[in-house]
Order: sequence, then C-alpha cells, then structure tokens
Amino acid sequence: LPRISNGHASNFYLAPYSHLKHLLCVFPPAAKPSSALTDEEAISTRLLLAICTLAPWVAFAVATLPSPWPICLLLALILHELGHLAAMFHFGYQNLGIVFIPFLGAFAYGANPAATSMQRLLILLAGPVPGIILGSTLVWLNSSLHFDCLKPLPNILILFNLLNLLPAWPLDGGRICSAIVTGK
Repeated sequence: LPRISNGHASNFYLAPYSHLKHLLCVFPPAAKPSSALTDEEAISTRLLLAICTLAPWVAFAVATLPSPWPICLLLALILHELGHLAAMFHFGYQNLGIVFIPFLGAFAYGANPAATSMQRLLILLAGPVPGIILGSTLVWLNSSLHFDCLKPLPNILILFNLLNLLPAWPLDGGRICSAIVTGK
C-alpha cells in the first residue's frame, strides 16, 4: 500500500483512496517559532485584533451619519463587552481580548481554568447589567435635563442589553441559563 509521511508523527495510508491521490496535498511541517510571544507582543496582537475587527462597525457608523443610532449601538456594544472584560480582569483571567464580529456582535475572551461557576456567572452578568443601569440613568437624566443628544443612547442601551439577556444561545441569557441548569 502506498504510504505518505508529512514529516510529523502522523502517517496515513491511501489504500482505498489511492485513485484520489492527485487530490491530496501533503504540506511540509510548519516551522516552529523560535520563542513564544512576549507579554507586550501578545497584548499588542490582541489590541490589533480588536481594532481591526472593530473597523467595519466604525465605518458603518460613520457612513450612516448624521443618524445617531449606529453610533449609539456601537457604544452600547463596546460598553457591554468592556463590562465582561472588566469582570474577567477582576477575577484574574489571562490573555484578555475582544473580537467584534461585523454587523453581528462581539465577544470578550480570556482564560482562567480555575474560575468558579459563580465567577463565570458574574462575568456573564457584567455585560448587560451595567448597560441597563446606565441606560436607565440616562433616561432619568434626559427627562430632567432634556439632553437631546442623549435621546437614542438610553433606549439602545436598555433594549440591547435586555435582548442580550434572552435565554437563547449564544446570548448572555442563554449562557446564564446553561450555567444555572448545569452548574458549570
């Protein structure tokens, strides 16, 4: 039987698929980095990722000016994810970052294998709860001080974060329900 080795420990046989050998591409082993990224390089990489994935959101918000709605939605999204990020930082998570998914949403990420279920639950709540509180505060401020520039922001903050609490995966509400039901 023909045998192909790709330079790694894994080898495979082409036996029943030898007639498809022209479709196979065997790549040389990937070069291993000479050293791991330094902390500064890792932070710079995560920051660059956040900025690059945020760019389409910003471009859309600017393109739709003078309408304040897209900018308010972008602010609500950023504040929401910063809430998750702040809670992760508080609980000692490492390798923190945010990735924005153009026109769909965003997610904050980090690693802490020793995080408790309660910590993970509080991290999930740290996104929507501050947004709802801030939106409610802005509604009160707008009603008493009549700031016209604040009109869409409180509504978007409240609606965006309440919708995020719906018990549907992958929204925070779905993850909260899953954490409560499974205890993880």
